[in-house]
Amino acid sequence: ARYDQVAYAISDGFLAVGALNGQACIWDCLAPMPPIKLDHRVYPIGEALDLNDAHSIVGWSAPATGERSIATLWDDRNTQIDLNRLATSMGSTMFASLTVATAIDTFDRIVGAGVTADGAQRAFLLTPLRLHTIEAAGEPCMGDCNGDGIVGFDDLLQVLSRWGPCPDFCPEDFDGNGEIDFQDLLVVLSGWGPCP
Repeated sequence: ARYDQVAYAISDGFLAVGALNGQACIWDCLAPMPPIKLDHRVYPIGEALDLNDAHSIVGWSAPATGERSIATLWDDRNTQIDLNRLATSMGSTMFASLTVATAIDTFDRIVGAGVTADGAQRAFLLTPLRLHTIEAAGEPCMGDCNGDGIVGFDDLLQVLSRWGPCPDFCPEDFDGNGEIDFQDLLVVLSGWGPCP
């Protein structure tokens, strides 16, 4: 069913996200104000499906009604970000297209669904982004599996303990190839130390 206005998630701070007339929006549940439309300059159609307490919002957007959706992030400055571009910049090559982002947690890990190069629909996990601490350069803190702001011994142990195939969501699978392997170990070792 299509609704003129729908809410999907609420934060501890009583901010809700959803959609209003086909556009992603956010509103303050404690204030008698109408929903505020999220940035939709690039892809005007969409829905916001989840948010975290740092005000990062995820969902989907599309260039027009009926076109394939694009997994989307709106950062704490309300900037619309195509998660396909972010995944590519992180070195992920498993998916041909990330189509919807369904949840984001406190550590800015994002889950959703996408389509692989062979046309199969699969779940994805982008982790860890630490979006609210990214410097102007926009570099994620790669190698920080547990989201504590330091790439260190705990992250190394986490990668080694999960070594091998990763059929589910794995924060240790930095390249998104479905396996915890040598490439993921190199990410931890090359990112060793405090996150920028």
